[in-house]
Amino acid sequence: MSMIWFVAFGSVSLAVVVLAVVVMGILRRVVQALARVEALVADLEAKGLDVSLPMVGQASPLQVPDTIPYEDFTITFLELGCDACRSLASDLSSRRFRRAATPNHVVVVDELVGEFAHLPPTVTVIHDVEGTLFDEWQVTATPTSYYVSAAGLVRAGHHPNKASDLEALRAKAIKEIGLAHTANAN
Repeated sequence: MSMIWFVAFGSVSLAVVVLAVVVMGILRRVVQALARVEALVADLEAKGLDVSLPMVGQASPLQVPDTIPYEDFTITFLELGCDACRSLASDLSSRRFRRAATPNHVVVVDELVGEFAHLPPTVTVIHDVEGTLFDEWQVTATPTSYYVSAAGLVRAGHHPNKASDLEALRAKAIKEIGLAHTANAN
């Protein structure tokens, strides 16, 4: 009887080892594939293409004149479970940003709690409970920000880490729009 248990235990042990080797091989291939994708994305971004921000160059899904009281604006998407989002919301609430900001920032949040509930008056907050705007703007990672021109076109996008990144995004987009107008005039 002990010989049967010894063989059964040996067979199960061998099966576990074989399964572990197969899983390790699969994981190694997945890691290699991810490294290739990461290198491809880095190469595309080095060429000036931002593959993670699909709305750039498209019309804004938000009805600009009806919903937002600004000619141009940045729209930022934040989620409660995101540490970077909470940090950005805190930075938006800081005194330094309150004084420096132009009142053309729109923040879309999934929950109005914590830092999200205390954003300054220079920020228009949209509470998107059902995630409709997140879907319309094709937001797959947060925080995500877009600059929308007065014509209603999404001109630039970024994944900001701090409030000053929003001002930099706006300045970059305005500069590019100015350069485009200059090039078209010539």
